Amino acid sequence: MDIEENKTIYGITFGAFDMLHAGHSLFLLQCLNHCDELTIGLHVDPSIERSGKNKPVQSVTERYFQLSAIKGVTQIIPYETEHDLKNIVAAHSNIDYYFLGGDYTYSWVCPEDLKDIIALRDICVMYMDRYHDYSSTELRERIEKKYQERLDY
Repeated sequence: MDIEENKTIYGITFGAFDMLHAGHSLFLLQCLNHCDELTIGLHVDPSIERSGKNKPVQSVTERYFQLSAIKGVTQIIPYETEHDLKNIVAAHSNIDYYFLGGDYTYSWVCPEDLKDIIALRDICVMYMDRYHDYSSTELRERIEKKYQERLDY
């Protein structure tokens, strides 16, 4: 990909961003180090399509407000299904980077129709390194542990 000098660089990423935590913040900061404007696809409920995912604790509205407060995040698009990703990317002709967490390096299976759009538009898929232990699952476990400790008193 060849980026013109003084051109606004656009990035996009997708996720549920439930219980916004330090890991989310670090990921988004990494993304924003590579682009001027970041669009976030906000997954309404990933547990509907993927049984291994947790149902969000926070409403989509709460998560939307939290993400919209982050400088550099210029658009948030709630979406229902993984199929919606193709339509969201197709609707944005100016995307330079498609950001994924480093945990997807070996597991992300890009749907063929999305892969075609990424290739046709010369969108750079960039995996953000994850050198920390912060996660929604880990945060849920900490909350549960603290709750159990209070019950044990």
